[in-house]
Amino acid sequence: MHISGETTAYIWGDRMIGIHHCPVCGCGTHWETLGEDFGKMGINARLLDGFDEGGIEVRKIDNAD
Repeated sequence: MHISGETTAYIWGDRMIGIHHCPVCGCGTHWETLGEDFGKMGINARLLDGFDEGGIEVRKIDNAD
């Protein structure tokens, strides 16, 4: 994945996750963990060229269990 241009980060929770968005259009681009031990990130796949949302499995989790 390649992100061109600057993003603006909102630091969420106990400063463990940075949620990034485009400062021009406001689209959420990605999130990343901020601690040295974590090293995880997620991207907004809807922004990828040719992404077919119907081609993936969606699991909804409500944490009610």
